[in-house]
Amino acid sequence: MMILSFFGWFLQYNLALVSSVAGFLSEEVLLFFIILSGVGVTNLWIVMLFGFIGIIVHDALFYFIAHSNIIKKLNTKIKFSENHRGIVLFIEKIGRGGYFKPLLLSKFIYGTRIPIIFYTAHKEKRFGRFLLYNMLAVLCWFLIMAPVGWLAGQGFSKLLHIARGIEKLLAVVLILAIIVYIVRKLVIGKEKYEN
Repeated sequence: MMILSFFGWFLQYNLALVSSVAGFLSEEVLLFFIILSGVGVTNLWIVMLFGFIGIIVHDALFYFIAHSNIIKKLNTKIKFSENHRGIVLFIEKIGRGGYFKPLLLSKFIYGTRIPIIFYTAHKEKRFGRFLLYNMLAVLCWFLIMAPVGWLAGQGFSKLLHIARGIEKLLAVVLILAIIVYIVRKLVIGKEKYEN
């Protein structure tokens, strides 16, 4: 119980930092904090704003890593695009020459974020254009997942209230069942004694 209260206190006073780190790590972790906002533990707007910043910083960092000299040297030795031609063809087929659809896809499908950023960075040399497409993809993700996550959090809190009500109802039913059982045993025992 003490751990949960510490977690709540830490979230309350460090929500901006935690949301940024969650967005940096993955959209799935950020979705957890959106669900917590539906429960009432976090503030949805702070989670969305700083989570957005975390996602953009992560993707920009990997864009610059993809353009670094180390990756270029590794690519000439390992030939990433030739060894992973199936993935490249899949991304090209989805994108059809554009970068918005693959970036949007990377926000919803786990494990595709970094490869699609590397692919997009390889194809799109202008950072401003990449940033624009990526920001639009992140906004689309928020428009879909923030209401879903918040409503899921609302459902969990309502489910807890319902569960507490059901718990009381089950206790009453159990007590009544025990009383009926005892009365029945007494009545059956009395009938056997009289016969």
